[in-house]
Amino acid sequence: MIETSFKKKDETAGDLTVTVPASQVDAVIEKTFKTLAKRVRIPGFRPGHAPRPVLEQQLGRDYILTTALEDLINVTYPRAADREQLRTVGQADFADPEQLEEGKDYTYTVTVNLCPELDLKDTKVEITMPPREATEAEIDAQVETMRQRFAQVQPAAKIAQVTADGVATVSFTSTIDGEPFEGSDVERLVLHMGEGMMPPQFEEALIGKKAGESATAEFVIEDAGVNSDFAGKTIHFDAQIDEVNKLDLPTVDDELARQMGFETLDALRDNLRTYLNNQRATSWERIQDDRLLSTLVAKLEGEPPAEMIEARLRRLSEQFGEMLGGQKEKMSLQEYLQMTGQDEESFASEMHRQAEEGVRADLALEALARAENLCADDEEIDEELARAAEANKMSAEELKRRWQDNGLITSLRDDLTHRNALQWLRNSATIEIVEEADKKPAAKKPAAKKPAATKKPAAAKKPAAAKKPAAAKKPAAKSSAKKE
Repeated sequence: MIETSFKKKDETAGDLTVTVPASQVDAVIEKTFKTLAKRVRIPGFRPGHAPRPVLEQQLGRDYILTTALEDLINVTYPRAADREQLRTVGQADFADPEQLEEGKDYTYTVTVNLCPELDLKDTKVEITMPPREATEAEIDAQVETMRQRFAQVQPAAKIAQVTADGVATVSFTSTIDGEPFEGSDVERLVLHMGEGMMPPQFEEALIGKKAGESATAEFVIEDAGVNSDFAGKTIHFDAQIDEVNKLDLPTVDDELARQMGFETLDALRDNLRTYLNNQRATSWERIQDDRLLSTLVAKLEGEPPAEMIEARLRRLSEQFGEMLGGQKEKMSLQEYLQMTGQDEESFASEMHRQAEEGVRADLALEALARAENLCADDEEIDEELARAAEANKMSAEELKRRWQDNGLITSLRDDLTHRNALQWLRNSATIEIVEEADKKPAAKKPAAKKPAATKKPAAAKKPAAAKKPAAAKKPAAKSSAKKE
């Protein structure tokens, strides 16, 4: 059993001292000899059967003992940090450790950086949420969206002008730095203004125009999305207003419902109500937690260390890579970006944003736990391990030993503390139920192909990995130099 002690230098760092008994030192050295013997081919000996003196002569005793020392630290450092309940961040500093000696205890000291304990301005959290069940106003909004899909585009009066929220049929030609490009000529595009079909500068040039009139627009492309070669170049449009249009909307009645496959309007509304309620049932609590955390994080004082964000970003990237590799048809990152219309820069920026938000949320929950005395204790850890052990059909003692051997008890304590704090938020925050029917979904209309230069990248999507219960995670060996 290793012996440990920790001396805090200040609020951000300290020295962790670890003493490994001679029996464990000898066992690590012996294991290292056996491992190297299997890897190294020595003439006259089968792999793994070369005696130690021969192996030392071939590789050098210092090399073998240095390798054994790395193995020793890889095993004992996570256990020692866990035993002292240290929440470390960034690169640990192993200051020139001495060489191992067989038959002797071994002591080393490592300087570690500590995870900061930030504070909250206060713990009062207030949010608004939509009702748990769909309101009549929300159903009305859904019916209106479906009604829009059956609208007929008709020519308006000759004196009608293009408005910011109207519809117009336009034809145009375009150039980039004076040169045409693929998709630069478009005939009779039915343009629904304000819905992002075309750049806002183009639409602004059309407002107030009548059928038969022309308009021009010219501006520098700031964000060319997948066509990055166009960024910073000037795009010019010459447009002709073919028609100013109006939308003839069908009456909301049983006939409209029958066009949608229902016998009556009441049957359509009942179907929409069931659909919205089922959707709300799976998303309401997630939306609630997101809003609670967002409000709590806004009260956090101080900034998280960059090392914590980088460590979280590495984990997210690994999870995302595993998600892509676990698909039925494996996909590379480049293939994913191409499929979703993203570029590497926007994807990396979104991943970094998610990592920073995750770190801030953890620090805010920990600050809340300290303020409200919600930090997980040893009893909670034992209960969680017992539940996980039962689910995995093994003894709680065996599972706890595995977690201790891999230095994961502190990580489990953090997970349980986060859970306690989030549950406290759900029970203690002020949650006002407010109808949000004014946030109507946009009506879907036939999409016109955009000129290639105006396409913007889609937002990066979050990895869809489901989070497992903390105690059921499989222990994994940690680096000797890092522990988040």
